[in-house]
Amino acid sequence: MDIVTQSQLNTLRQALESRLSVLRSELSGARQARALAQAGQESSDTKDLAGRLQLDELDELHEQRALDELAASEAALARLAAGSYGHCVDCGAAIALPRLRLLPATLRCAACQHLHEHRSA
Repeated sequence: MDIVTQSQLNTLRQALESRLSVLRSELSGARQARALAQAGQESSDTKDLAGRLQLDELDELHEQRALDELAASEAALARLAAGSYGHCVDCGAAIALPRLRLLPATLRCAACQHLHEHRSA
């Protein structure tokens, strides 16, 4: 792994934990806002209903993205605890420290991520 000090691992752990806190707060706020909006919904014209449905769909997509990132961050913390953090799940090579700093929950080195994205497309 490209990480050479315990201090760097601690910094990455703190970044992951901080992001988890933010995501949990966002999800909690989104759920509360949705509950309030649903409680206050009254029938209105078709145009208002269509707009509300579009906003609901966007909110659901945002919530799913946050849930996915939350799961990825939790998995990264588990890998950190297990000692496998910072190694690419595809090739096993060390993930570059700058990449981990930018994307602390990343699973793959840049080369394998590129291949993964092109295979998925």
